[in-house]
This record gives sequence, C-alpha cells and structure tokens, in this order.
Amino acid sequence: MSDPAGTGTTDAADRGATATAPRSRVGGPTHVGTASTDPLARATYRLLRITLVALPVLLLVSSFLVWVTGGRVERSISDYYDGDLRDVFVAMLAGIAVCLVAYRGFPAVEDYTLNWAGFLALVVAFVPNSLTAELERLDGAARTQAALPARIVLTSLLLVSAAVVLVEWRTTRATMHAARTARDGGWVFWLMTVLGLAVVALLVVRLVQPGTTFAWLHGAAAIVLIVSLALAVLSHGWPATDAASDRRYRRIYLTVAALMVAGLVLWPALERAGVDEAILVVEWWEIVLFIVFWVTETVRTWDPVAIEPLHLPDEPGTPVPPLAPPQRPATPRPHGAP
Repeated sequence: MSDPAGTGTTDAADRGATATAPRSRVGGPTHVGTASTDPLARATYRLLRITLVALPVLLLVSSFLVWVTGGRVERSISDYYDGDLRDVFVAMLAGIAVCLVAYRGFPAVEDYTLNWAGFLALVVAFVPNSLTAELERLDGAARTQAALPARIVLTSLLLVSAAVVLVEWRTTRATMHAARTARDGGWVFWLMTVLGLAVVALLVVRLVQPGTTFAWLHGAAAIVLIVSLALAVLSHGWPATDAASDRRYRRIYLTVAALMVAGLVLWPALERAGVDEAILVVEWWEIVLFIVFWVTETVRTWDPVAIEPLHLPDEPGTPVPPLAPPQRPATPRPHGAP
C-alpha cells in the first residue's frame, strides 16, 4: 500500500497483505457459508425442503376434505381451479415454483432442471385446464377480451423470467456451465433445454396468435414439468453422485424417477380403459412421488454433506479459482519502529 502521510514506509510483506482480492461480476468478493458450515444456510435448506413437502400436502388434504364434505371428484386437479380449491391450487403451484427456483440443487443438473420446473409450474398455474374450452365458446371481441387477463399474466411471466435469467447469466454462469459439461449428465442439460424452449416457443405463439385459446399450453407445460422433476430425481441416482454412494438412497431415487416417467404412460392407458378420472389419477401419482422425493431428500440431507462449489468459467471449460478471502489492511508501523 502507499505510504500514509507522516507514518513512514511499509515493507513488502505489508504491501502483499493488502493486495486487492479479485472482484466478482457484481459487487466484489462475497463469502457465503455452505450448508455444511453455516447453520443459517443449513436451516434455510431444511426449511425449503420441508416447504416443498408441505405445499403439495396442503392440496392433498384440501382435496380430500372437499370430497368428504360432499364435493364431487373432478376429472383433474386443474378442474378444481373453477371450484372451492382455486386459491389453494394457484398458491400451491406458485409457492412450489418459488421454492424450486430458490433451491440451489446439487449436482448442477438438478439445479438446472428444478429452475425449469419452477417456470413450468407457473405456466400450469396461470393457464388452467378449462381455459381453452371457455375461450372456444366465445367469438371475436368477446374471446379477445376474455383472453386478455391470461395474455397479461403470461407476458409478465415471460418478461420477469427473462430478467431473472439475464441477472443469473450476468452474475454467474456456474450452474449452466457445470450442468452442460457434467460427465455422463450433459445430455440432461440439452434434453431439458430443448423441451423447456419448446414450451416457451408454444407460449409465445399462443400470445401473438389472434383469437388465441392457449390450446395445448397447459398440457405441454404439465408434461414437461413432470419430465423436469423426473430428471432432477434421476440426477441423484445416476450417474454417480453423493447420494449414489448409499445404495439405499440410490435405489429410491431411481425408482421414483422411473415411476414418474411411467405415470406419463399410465395416462393414455387409463384413458383407453375408460377411466374418467385418468388425468386426476396420474396427477396425484406424480404429486405423491414428488412428496416422496423431497421427504427422502430432507431425511438424507438433514445432516448436510459437503458440496463441491461451482466455478464461473472465463472461457468454456476453464474454471476460475475461488475468490481469495478479503484481508484487513496492515497497521502501519510508526516511523523508526523495529
């Protein structure tokens, strides 16, 4: 450091001790504890996982109580949007979406797929299954007016999501880079990217389409949502991860992921069998598996494991060393002191 006025000089060691730490992309170096070292981070992770269990359980209990008190069984969960559970349905999906995006999954493939799942959950919440049928019964100006609220909400969702992605990209590309370059798991990144962008493309088409009825949007978002969650679960069972070191947990995750995918096959099978509530059965199938996964994760990570940090690449494939800890300026020695 430069010699402060009236204090004499500092030696080379002092100058080295005050070297400026590398700056991060926004706001300089920041040091954050991990779930294995910081009790606040550990408590936050636990609460997020518990919330991801509690929210679907809320819908499950509410649906059961509506049925017990004389309510009829709908053909799908989305059909409850027009009934007594509308607020619970939307709040549950919105809450889960926020938690999935906020949750920093590990490995990176899980984090990437959960981010997509959060976005897709909001699309499912904001485009109810009955919307298309309601709009198809209208014509001309009446349809345009009825579709306006959904247009506004979905346009806002796209703009806000784009802003979040931009901030994430400008501040750290670590998650996307690690997911894309993951050994034996890079295909998950590309599969999720293609499916997610396909839903976004369909959403944009429906928004700009004159006289839109938002056809297929709810179903497409719901299917890709299930796929994204299945891929997130799969990332803990294959390829090798911290969970895979315990065969018991690895079997659970692989089984849950397989059953989630099987649910997509079960749906048309039940439809062909003439089951009126086929969609409802499959939706609850997926929700129960979602609960099983997060209960298992909560139990497995109650005492957190060490997580390897992700590094921001300066160039593709080139990791940046972790930031050096900030150092306090050395106290200048009085002139003439030994």
